[in-house]
Amino acid sequence: MIRGSVQRRGPADNRGMSRKYFAALLLAFCAFFDAAAETVMVSIGGGGDGGDKTVRYSLSALEDGIMEAFFLADHIVFNDTGFRPVSDRLPAIRRGREGGASLVLLVDAFFGTAPGEGETLPERLAYTYVTTAEQRLVASGEVKPEDGERSRNMSLEAYYAKLGERIARQVLSARRE
Repeated sequence: MIRGSVQRRGPADNRGMSRKYFAALLLAFCAFFDAAAETVMVSIGGGGDGGDKTVRYSLSALEDGIMEAFFLADHIVFNDTGFRPVSDRLPAIRRGREGGASLVLLVDAFFGTAPGEGETLPERLAYTYVTTAEQRLVASGEVKPEDGERSRNMSLEAYYAKLGERIARQVLSARRE
């Protein structure tokens, strides 16, 4: 009878196998959440009087409303650096791709002044949602402030955040379709 040699695994070998399984499990976990959460860059462009402090403050509040809505919808979201001119779209998409975004939401704000209020209010907000890889259009549209949308006790910041949330809801619903 010939005896075969039976090698037993030592504790070091078991740890190596455990690490391999842990690494595989970690990769699967990351892949699942990466597929579930899209990375979006928000880029705001100001039309009209973009140098006005009130306009810049309003654009910042608009951006906050958009980003919060995307974040609550389980997206990874970040903003572009500063505010861009309306015509500066391709460099914004490139910055999004370089920053790791798979999608870029370009929002262009066009302002006017409401009679009697003295506040800078948007006439319309146009948005374009594109992929960064192929620059393929996913959704586009406009949001126009509606009469009665802003209550008397609503701050200007809250009003713009509400408009940003409206844009984000439209974009997210178009993406699901």
